[in-house]
Amino acid sequence: MGYARQVYTQAENELNRRRTTAQDNAQRRLENFYAVCPEAEDVRRRIASTASRAAMAVLRSGNARETMEALKN
Repeated sequence: MGYARQVYTQAENELNRRRTTAQDNAQRRLENFYAVCPEAEDVRRRIASTASRAAMAVLRSGNARETMEALKN
């Protein structure tokens, strides 16, 4: 015997509400941290950019090790 569809819907709604609240709180804490330590945001951006460039370079070339060494230098 299962639960009524309404129970599943209420549970799903509650989980979505909690997830949204947690994401909002995490974003607010991150913004506060960046306000105190702005260089951390710059470091995050540079890491993301480097990772993206590394992935693109590896996908374009056949030699991943050589490509990563070139990016490292």
